[in-house]
Amino acid sequence: MLQTLPKLPARAARIFGKVCYNKFANLQIIRIFAPKLHK
Repeated sequence: MLQTLPKLPARAARIFGKVCYNKFANLQIIRIFAPKLHK
């Protein structure tokens, strides 16, 4: 699957990476703050 990535336009790859990073960061934030909110 990784071998097909270089065929993508640089802009598309950058946007895709940014979206994935944002989703991962949001999951980390939720995991950190959710227990505090539930108290």
